[in-house]
Amino acid sequence: MVYLFTIYFQIPFERFGIWACCSLITIIGFASLGYLVNDYFDLEKDKLANKKNFLKHKSAVQQAVYLSIALLLLFAPWYFLPYDFFTIALMLLQLLLYVLYSLPVIRLKERGLWGLITDALYAHSIPVLMAVHTYALISSKPLNITFIV
Repeated sequence: MVYLFTIYFQIPFERFGIWACCSLITIIGFASLGYLVNDYFDLEKDKLANKKNFLKHKSAVQQAVYLSIALLLLFAPWYFLPYDFFTIALMLLQLLLYVLYSLPVIRLKERGLWGLITDALYAHSIPVLMAVHTYALISSKPLNITFIV
């Protein structure tokens, strides 16, 4: 998507490197956080089922360090990337969906269609919307709603 949006918004190649690097870092941060949130809330169930869980033998301090690194990777690139209210709203929605998907009380991952919709939103739809919006901000060009759809 980064390549597509760079071409679509005619962002000069000389500027591509910094934007691509920032995009990659924040993508790693979002993915890592989603993974950690899911594993955290699945600790007990995975233990009972003898399933692999990254956080299984990690201390609370180690878990906090991993969480801090994921958050740093997620947010640090936004020092350079342009953002606005819509970007922040998408980020908050993404983070909320991670929690709603895994939180034992709600646990959308076990709610059939709701789990599928939530997964599709946080894994694909929201990241693409955030990317296209960010690259539109980088280029200072308006978004074409037909292109987004």
